[in-house]
Amino acid sequence: MLGGGAEIFPAVADPNRNTAPIILQDSLPNPDDGSSWFARASVIAPYTYPWFLSVYAICANVTTTTVAAANETAAAGATPVPPVSTGGDQAPAPVTTTTGAQTMFLPIVTQ
Repeated sequence: MLGGGAEIFPAVADPNRNTAPIILQDSLPNPDDGSSWFARASVIAPYTYPWFLSVYAICANVTTTTVAAANETAAAGATPVPPVSTGGDQAPAPVTTTTGAQTMFLPIVTQ
């Protein structure tokens, strides 16, 4: 998981929705394992309108070759790891980095 967040949405029907008595108490990586996003909101004064809490997590799978890692190490000023040869007289394996990301929005409706 790369990050996440949360936002409170008071009812559109509430004429005072910008000052709705709802607070976002927590919005952070899950304290148990850090692989999901945790958020919590509370009503701090009587509120008769519906509202919901939208929580999202930004997740990605990132893979890289040994050569890419060596190049990143060298760019950071550290001693690079020698490139991995594919065998024989062949050149080192090409630098490849693959990233896949997905964002999920999970509305929680309360009344």
